[in-house]
Amino acid sequence: EYKSYLSIMVYTPKPSCTPEEMRHDLRRYYSMEVEHEKELGSYDDVMYRVTLSGGTTVIAKYYNIRMAATQDLTCIVRTLLTLESYNVPKPIPNSSLELITPIESDKYQDGCKVKCNLVLFEYMKGDMLAQTKLPCSFWFKLGRTIAEISRDLGKVDTRGFTRMHSWAPESVENTIISCKECFPALGIPPSLEDILEKHRKIMADLAPYPKQFIHSDINEYNIIITPPAEGSVAPPGGSVAPSNITTPRNTSNYDPDFGIIDFNDLTLTHRVFEVAHAMGYILSSQAFDYPVLNHFYRGYSSIIQLEKTEFDVIFDIILVRFVMSCVIGTKTITLDPSNLYTKKCLEINLVVIQRLFKDGPQLFYCKIGQNENRKNYCSGSN
Repeated sequence: EYKSYLSIMVYTPKPSCTPEEMRHDLRRYYSMEVEHEKELGSYDDVMYRVTLSGGTTVIAKYYNIRMAATQDLTCIVRTLLTLESYNVPKPIPNSSLELITPIESDKYQDGCKVKCNLVLFEYMKGDMLAQTKLPCSFWFKLGRTIAEISRDLGKVDTRGFTRMHSWAPESVENTIISCKECFPALGIPPSLEDILEKHRKIMADLAPYPKQFIHSDINEYNIIITPPAEGSVAPPGGSVAPSNITTPRNTSNYDPDFGIIDFNDLTLTHRVFEVAHAMGYILSSQAFDYPVLNHFYRGYSSIIQLEKTEFDVIFDIILVRFVMSCVIGTKTITLDPSNLYTKKCLEINLVVIQRLFKDGPQLFYCKIGQNENRKNYCSGSN
């Protein structure tokens, strides 16, 4: 049962898809000829950036068998279509005008002959936000846009969605327990039971609040800085991957537009997890620059005013998220020691956990809180 849970929830093998197979699939299902392709890093899917014979660039994404066996991918694609007014990935129909293309296997796997599903997306040109320094106005705009997306996701029909992946808040306890042998090696201040108790309290406090879809993984690698308008100051260099992080680029004169990518972890849960996860990744990528976080939260609050109960669990949500990321990362490296992406992320996440414990919730809330919430925390009355 333990191994079965790990294989389904924590470590889902990627689909098997070579460049040759991808070229065949695009020719067969989309009537497209590939000129050049580059495989991109990903966790449990296979993704190619593809240049077509006419010069157009697209993203070919193969979703794993867990997605193939349910209606969850249909929900994800349907959700993306409802967000078309935002800068998010746009699915491209195949020759039969379908947005999802089942790729069949010669044999049944887990009761399903579909080994994976292929979705083609328009390519969003730009650089990742990772390790980029941007003005406060950008962070306010980012917070506002994420709140607007969250508001609109709250209106999306969630029927047919059954996915409970390892990162979902409702899966946290099972995921951490399933990887509990990895916990001591992390060397972090809290005990396993402390983390589980924090999570249980979060879920109990939020139980009266409704659930909705959230992106669930708005981090610095899923925010794409789109090309600047003519005459503006563009950031030097290209995308920064976790394996070669360098000094943050100084782009203080640059206030760009942006897009949000990778809705793979779409989750049905409470809305506060969206902003909390995003805030945790901002702290991580911006070296705990609290003024940046304050501007982000001000932008978010200009659209969505969280209830005090929601606001009060943000710190613990961030902490639990990063602890879970570390145990999943450790387990993944145990199963796949060659995964350098996960190794680098694990190093970064451990530093974040140590810093969260050093700063503590009172400093965190004092730095980001608005109005009465901020006054209460900074005065020590909470």
